[in-house]
Amino acid sequence: MLAFPQLSSGAIAQFPNVRGQQYRTRIVETAGGVVYRMGDERARATVWTLPMTGLTPEERVSVDALFAATEGRLRTFTFLDPNDNLLAHSSNYSQSVWVKQAGLVLVGGQSDPFGGTTGVRATNPTGQALQMYQEIATPGNYQYCLSAHVKQETGSSPRLMMGPASDLRFETVSSANVWTRFSVSGKSTSTEAAVRAGVELAPLSEIVLCGVQMEAAAVASRYKETGTRSGVYSRCRFVEDELRWTAEGPGEHSVRLTVMTVN
Repeated sequence: MLAFPQLSSGAIAQFPNVRGQQYRTRIVETAGGVVYRMGDERARATVWTLPMTGLTPEERVSVDALFAATEGRLRTFTFLDPNDNLLAHSSNYSQSVWVKQAGLVLVGGQSDPFGGTTGVRATNPTGQALQMYQEIATPGNYQYCLSAHVKQETGSSPRLMMGPASDLRFETVSSANVWTRFSVSGKSTSTEAAVRAGVELAPLSEIVLCGVQMEAAAVASRYKETGTRSGVYSRCRFVEDELRWTAEGPGEHSVRLTVMTVN
């Protein structure tokens, strides 16, 4: 999998980075002089401007390696938005993107800690642990942080689960019937091109869950609710024809990158 490299800090990009939208308008003028204007949805693009400073030689090599592998603007790669939630439908657990093991009972429309009703009551009436998770197409060896708001109702404590299928990381959480935000972070050495993120319910237990978020970072940031569009962009390209590096000092390099994807 070709993917934008992660910095040694665990971040995808530095601040200030900017995400913007580009649009194109089609203009048609008839022989009679009537002008029609319409938006061209196929040309709508998302663009990230990423100033990178103080990069180590190893970080510079990783950026150069991706640029060489994509042959500049020619080939696409996966970019993980540094300011977004990598999970889709983060508050709608009935969507098919959420894998729910047989036996798990979900009831939506529950009150949440934000004053809304995006919570879901998850019940495991069986005698074995059951999981609910998303599997996202991202590099298995990146640093990730999974966070969620959990309120335990009955039974044993649930566990947050995160990582490649062959190297899942679990974190037991207990909120004593009070909304609490928990997180689990870590980095695997797996070369898998997919990562799971979700929760595992203990047998005969019940929780209320909301605000599940996955980030390519070392710690959790403010929760961002998502719909169909998540922070994983699988068909991105560099805008530059060449990379122009500046050496700021011994072992310190800077470059300004622009990444674009057509929506």
